[in-house]
Amino acid sequence: MIWEHSFYLNHSGNLFQWTCYLFSAGFFYAEIHYQFKGIYSRLKHLFPEILADAPHRLEPGQKLPVLVIIKDAHLFPIELRTIRVDFKLNGEGLSHKILFDNSLKLDSPFWHRQFWLDPSGMNTGTIELNVTITIRHKKKIYNFQNDNYTGTSHAPLCVKISSSKLPCLPGLFYGDLHTHSNYTSDQVEFGAPLPAIQEAAEAVGLSFVAVTDHSYDLDDFIDNYIKNDPKLTKWKRFRKELSQLNKPSNGKKPIMISGEEVTVRNRRNRNVHFLILNDPRFHKGSGDGAEKWFKFYSESSIPDLLQKIPDTAAAIAAHPAVPVPKLESILINRGKWEMPDILHKNLSGLQILNGAIDQSFMDGLRLWKWSLAGGYKKYIYAGTDAHGNFNRYRQVRFPFFKMHEKDSQILGKTRTGVFADSFSFEAILNALKRGRCFITDGPALNFTAQNENREIAEMGSTISGGTFEIQADFKSTPEFGKLHKIKLLLGKIDRSGAKIQETQLRFQERKESNFRSRIFRKIELSRKEVYLRLEAATDTGKASFSNPIWLELK
Repeated sequence: MIWEHSFYLNHSGNLFQWTCYLFSAGFFYAEIHYQFKGIYSRLKHLFPEILADAPHRLEPGQKLPVLVIIKDAHLFPIELRTIRVDFKLNGEGLSHKILFDNSLKLDSPFWHRQFWLDPSGMNTGTIELNVTITIRHKKKIYNFQNDNYTGTSHAPLCVKISSSKLPCLPGLFYGDLHTHSNYTSDQVEFGAPLPAIQEAAEAVGLSFVAVTDHSYDLDDFIDNYIKNDPKLTKWKRFRKELSQLNKPSNGKKPIMISGEEVTVRNRRNRNVHFLILNDPRFHKGSGDGAEKWFKFYSESSIPDLLQKIPDTAAAIAAHPAVPVPKLESILINRGKWEMPDILHKNLSGLQILNGAIDQSFMDGLRLWKWSLAGGYKKYIYAGTDAHGNFNRYRQVRFPFFKMHEKDSQILGKTRTGVFADSFSFEAILNALKRGRCFITDGPALNFTAQNENREIAEMGSTISGGTFEIQADFKSTPEFGKLHKIKLLLGKIDRSGAKIQETQLRFQERKESNFRSRIFRKIELSRKEVYLRLEAATDTGKASFSNPIWLELK
């Protein structure tokens, strides 16, 4: 399905509004036509945005999707002549392929086409793709390689052809819990079409994707991203398209979870973001949407929104520890999740892994451990906040003058691993809500606790008894490196929340290979309540973190 509509593009925007959008944006395909009246823009040119994208890795047996997007051709009509891809494997030239050779006049707001390459017969390694898009504009021929942004590298798209699937354990499904589509679209950003996200997710090895477009975008008119639509036409179309992609006739494609990234007020009345999954009702959140002058006050506080969430939905704190730049704090009243904000009963947990294991992740991990030490049962989740961006993101770094590129915040690079009873929407969402999951950018893990009555607890659950047998399973692959460090951690619960008290336990290990290991430990409980959790790392720096199992003295 190609989603086409007439975008409202105000070329004479004001400094306040544009700057607010710049600092409220994530990592995205860059909109470069919006500018201030009478002010020069180095980034703007009289062509539509033209870019190519491809997944950062490819599972064995998968064909490689190559996405080409041409946006705003209704403002700058062109004739698309050819699309050609040249590719190398491990630095050595292979061949080229003509993907499109049929002159096509484009004057629509949003055009995209998915092409497919068959890598069968190639050795594993890294494929470098150079996609050349040839257009005719005002009687002249132009060639653009990978994108037509000013100030970007136009570098090849690098795709890792893996020799093995993502690390597998019984009942395990991988997903990205924070992504954006082209239903997120405004002055500085736009995302990828939903069908392309689904295809890229399958190529990467994901079983599900949560599409969480911004609340302040989903309530806009389809042809005007400044004005709100009381009929919520865009929101309804978004839900309908996701439902169609999940139909059984679509085969065993990745499950597309309908979500929303809602702007809400924290306890200091500053704007933070919520991930709401599988709620059919729209939740308004416009505090950092910059659609009205100096309107920073979001419609709901964190407790307000949590009271509205039905049992069939999940509520997760989005990237709770990502630093807030000073300008962002001033211009759009942006804040951070704080400890009192995350302790509400209906909050499932925290999306602390947001594209990379970095300092913001470590800060989020510590915030989560404080909640565990205080006796609160919260779970951790992973996503990427990818606005499209299957291979790298391209970002407006400085208004009108500078672009920036990076290979993080891309679809599926950090993942939530879920242990579900079946490959179904209901089973995966239920497992997420119960904390039967871990977060990773590489290895897989799982563990159980069995008491003296042979009752078994899985991740995210609580078990009572006096003596417990702990069994854990770890898996990596050559792509992510050999298992290097494994930790079994016991945390003491002090409901005063005075400090984090975690002890690394010794265990018996049965190492089956450099990439597979099992550990065993017997625990006699002497405290009223504790929690157990796992960490694993590889020799290449990839890591995973489990959700807890809580032990209670019977």
